[in-house]
Amino acid sequence: MSENTSLGSVPAHAQKTIEDLQSQIAARDQENLKSKRAINAILESYNLPKVYPEEAEAAGIVAPIRRGQYYGQALATAVRDILTRRHVAAHGADPATINEIYDALSAGGYLFDTDDAENAKRGLRKSLGKNTAVFHKLPTPHWGLTEWYPNVKTSSKTKIEEKNGSKNQKESQDFNFNRKEQEAEMEPSETTS
Repeated sequence: MSENTSLGSVPAHAQKTIEDLQSQIAARDQENLKSKRAINAILESYNLPKVYPEEAEAAGIVAPIRRGQYYGQALATAVRDILTRRHVAAHGADPATINEIYDALSAGGYLFDTDDAENAKRGLRKSLGKNTAVFHKLPTPHWGLTEWYPNVKTSSKTKIEEKNGSKNQKESQDFNFNRKEQEAEMEPSETTS
């Protein structure tokens, strides 16, 4: 069962059994990883090639998301962790949809500001869209980490910001500080003696 699978319809005792088994698998994966590294180290000491390439060593490192794992965490921190886990498990960029991110956050106990799932997803989408330094929206409905796409040109301004920026720039060009200062000096003082 994948870590992002919703277990909502599964009874609590069965969910606990699944989580315990997944933890056991993760522990065995860690032990296997240690054994693979030891074998590789022995082979390298005899100037022989590794039997287990680095990618194979990385497989199995990603443990299932635990209940409460994202409780109390900042949204960006939790989403970055989710996307990084997917990246490691897929051995490369593995962007996720808002629904997949929401499901993983929920499974990890993240506390949303609302109980309504659609509103929570809308807020999630908005938060990711504002944090373009970390998160990148693909042309598909998927989100990834900006660092996965170094060759994609990103604009630091959105089209709306560019439009508003050019408007504000025109207003600042029309504003003549020196002229306003001179006009203020010419006005009679309203103070009485």
